[in-house]
Amino acid sequence: MKDLDVIINTYKSISTEKLISLSKNPADLELKAIPHLQAELISRGKAKEATELDDYLQNGVAEKLDYRNFSKEEITALIQERLALGESFDSIKIDLKENGINIFDILKEEATAEARHFDFIANLQNNGASDTEIADKLNYTFGTTQQEAEALKEKYENRKRIGIIIGIIVLTYEIIQFLFQIAD
Repeated sequence: MKDLDVIINTYKSISTEKLISLSKNPADLELKAIPHLQAELISRGKAKEATELDDYLQNGVAEKLDYRNFSKEEITALIQERLALGESFDSIKIDLKENGINIFDILKEEATAEARHFDFIANLQNNGASDTEIADKLNYTFGTTQQEAEALKEKYENRKRIGIIIGIIVLTYEIIQFLFQIAD
């Protein structure tokens, strides 16, 4: 993953001419880096060159990307990038399925992991842990960074607020319904 991050950052930092030059020799590129090169080309208004890379991949000139060797993080990043480029979810789902990856298993695992994190945060809060203690325990238990811990806590707090708002709305609706029944 770190090698791919280096490649992505390199693509973002080099000139458009150098990117175009790289796109002319796709056989010299790592296959899993090609979608990132395409994304950078598109972000710089070079859709034609990005499309030529599609042709390279789709016409069998290169072996098909083997998603089974991708980590879950790489697959998630790939899905997000393809969605950001405007590709339909169904197209991505079919492509991954043809390569032995069930996108719903990945989404389910992420949701399950997030639920475990939220339960962990709720338990710590109920026991009076401070934000620093929560971040430290998330790091120790799940290996999260400080930023990830803060993002998880913020997401948890937002979900909690949404739950409270929904509860108030339902309660208000029930009270109004009760008042109408009394008025009749």
